[in-house]
Amino acid sequence: MNSHQSSIGFYVTGATYNGEHGNSLYLHGMDNGYNNAAYERNIVVHGADYVSPGFISSNERLGRSWGCPAVASKLANKTIDLIKDGTCMFIYYPQKQYLASAKWLKPATNANEWQFASVNVSKEPKVVYEYGPLTKEVMAAAALIHFPLF
Repeated sequence: MNSHQSSIGFYVTGATYNGEHGNSLYLHGMDNGYNNAAYERNIVVHGADYVSPGFISSNERLGRSWGCPAVASKLANKTIDLIKDGTCMFIYYPQKQYLASAKWLKPATNANEWQFASVNVSKEPKVVYEYGPLTKEVMAAAALIHFPLF
C-alpha cells in the first residue's frame, strides 16, 4: 500500500487515452491480491522523461512513477501502439508468496480448471521486450499458460 512501486504479476493491456503524461495505456491486473485494482487505481503505461540515461546519470537512479510502468518518452507512442488492446504484460519480482500462489505460473492439469479465452494465433508470439535473469525461463513457461482474460 502506497509503496509507489509497480505491482507484480500479469496484466492485460486495454485502451489508450491522452492523459497527464500524453498517450497512455490502461492496464487490467489479473492477479487477485496483487494487481487486480490496477485499472481502478489508474496504473497505466505512460512515457516519462525520468526514464532516460540522462536522468539516471544526473540523479544516480531511475525516476519514480508512483506505480505506473513508465517508458522513455521518445519510445512511448511506439511501445503503447505495439502493446495496446489485449497484450499480456508480466511484471516480475522474486517474491516467494506470489510465485507459489500465482495460478498463471502453473500449467493447468485439467481443461475444466479455468474458463479459457478463445484466442486465434496464426504465428508464434513475438517477444518485444526482455529484461531480467529469468526472462528465458519465464518465456519458455509462457507457452503453457492459458489466460481467462475477461
